[in-house]
Amino acid sequence: MSLFLQYKLLKHVNNHSQNTSSSFYAFNTRVLAISPLSRFENMSIFFIHIRIFVVDISFMVFLFYTMRSRTVRSYMEIAFTGTRSTNSEQALIVKNKLQEIAQIDATWHVGDAMGVDALVRIEARRLAKELNIYVCQGKERYEFAKRSKSMIDAIAGTYNKLYAFANKSCPAGCKPCRNPNGQGSGTWLTVAYAYYLGVPVELIFLEDGLVAPDWLDVPTPVSKYQQLSLW
Repeated sequence: MSLFLQYKLLKHVNNHSQNTSSSFYAFNTRVLAISPLSRFENMSIFFIHIRIFVVDISFMVFLFYTMRSRTVRSYMEIAFTGTRSTNSEQALIVKNKLQEIAQIDATWHVGDAMGVDALVRIEARRLAKELNIYVCQGKERYEFAKRSKSMIDAIAGTYNKLYAFANKSCPAGCKPCRNPNGQGSGTWLTVAYAYYLGVPVELIFLEDGLVAPDWLDVPTPVSKYQQLSLW
């Protein structure tokens, strides 16, 4: 006899047998409580709820890690540095590289200079990329260095990256440190500071015969337009 039928039987007895002794009700109540069939049904319902709960938890965990991975990817930061003067051939190389980089879901960071900086700003707007522009607050060398270092500080982290478009080799006195001396080269100052902070760097040389500095531990010489990934 199922739990439902036992309940209906008790209800019927209650409605049509008012003179039934109280002991009869007590007996049927005990039967309902200890019936092996009712226990089985209760256990089945319990385990069904447990299975539903486990499935719900598993699905929620799956959604959490899926959204977390998407969030990590979408918060990648990419910075750019490069020469302030480019010819038409170099500008085309820069644009083609930027279109390749645009496939990465990331926020772009760049300065307010001419040359490579200007090309990045133009392409970022054309490609609808989120862009942060770092403006120099003066015309002194230390102010240009401060702008470049602020940009690198903003992207510091192993999941981010600096792309550097260089048209000359690194000056001999430019070394990775807290305050690198670019000796007139803002591009190499930025690369040295990024390397010092552990930011992955990719070099794109725009002239033949250029070589990477010894502190980068990369093969030399590098052919024109060959890109060099340091991580």
